[in-house]
Amino acid sequence: RLDPKNSKNYIGLAKLYAAQVNYPEAIRYLQEAIRVNPDQGDSYSDLGKIYENIGKYEEAIELFNKRIKANPSDAIA
Repeated sequence: RLDPKNSKNYIGLAKLYAAQVNYPEAIRYLQEAIRVNPDQGDSYSDLGKIYENIGKYEEAIELFNKRIKANPSDAIA
């Protein structure tokens, strides 16, 4: 609430929810992080990993590709 334009806040919340295996909330916060900062590559791969964990492989592939497009020189991507 104090800094709604900071995507890292949403990523932090998403990671906490993912650790609790509360994937719907983790997905919601990662989608918000992407909305706030579409250039933040970590959000795409974190969301892709969650989709992979729940068996949504096509969505995961799409998100991993978006991370690559966001920063092609990123070695992790």
